[in-house]
Amino acid sequence: MLCSALSALVLGALGAAPAAAEPATYLAVDCAQEVSAFAGQSVALARVAVADLVVRAVRETPGLGPMRAHAVGLTFPLGPALVVGEMPERNGEITGEHIGDVVADAVRAMAEVEPAPDAAAARVRELVAAECGLTMRPVNPKPDTGQPSPADPPAPPPATAADTAAPAAEPGPMSLFDPADRTAPRESAAPPSDTPTRTRTPDPTEAAPGPRSDFLLDGRGAAFHATGAAQSVPDTPIPCLSVPVMLAVLALSVASGALARAWVLRKG
Repeated sequence: MLCSALSALVLGALGAAPAAAEPATYLAVDCAQEVSAFAGQSVALARVAVADLVVRAVRETPGLGPMRAHAVGLTFPLGPALVVGEMPERNGEITGEHIGDVVADAVRAMAEVEPAPDAAAARVRELVAAECGLTMRPVNPKPDTGQPSPADPPAPPPATAADTAAPAAEPGPMSLFDPADRTAPRESAAPPSDTPTRTRTPDPTEAAPGPRSDFLLDGRGAAFHATGAAQSVPDTPIPCLSVPVMLAVLALSVASGALARAWVLRKG
């Protein structure tokens, strides 16, 4: 008897496990927002999100007035959330018209609008449809394979430029260049001469052409050195100050400072 009871309890727990694994209802707190939930998850709208629109609609309905609108504003948000749909497998939308129909049905059943329930519901539907709308974006969207259906024939490959281009003309058997590129030989500006051309070799002692520079680095006049005849700087040590001179300068500075301090104290 005890074993049968335990078996029934285990089977009942296993049977209830899939139901407990279902995602909870997504609660939207704004009637115009983006909803991100799992595909197939139920989406509900909190009544407080449309309470102002409902109160306004009841106030503007003939025969109800501000007193009934105030009563509706106190009681309408206390009801359960309004289920407006479920998350699709791909990006979608819950339109304001659909949300308006759901909210209007909830307002029509209220005792506070009993004198004119249809007129109040119609005004609620109009206001909610103009102000609300939920954008649905699943967190696990169904991948779009993009594969064409078997009935669709495969698209032909696009024609390449090599297939449509005209064949290039082949050059002659002994021609290295295109005959069209050949031009007439250019005429020389001066007739050829049998006299050999003479070239003048400049004298190394002559100055280079161009403006003369009076400022030379070596300071020895307007003389130019041949290439590769650079001279090194003489390695002569710089004379250093002797120790007595440095001590004299230091003593003089100390004495000057003491005199200046004594003069300042006497003036003060």
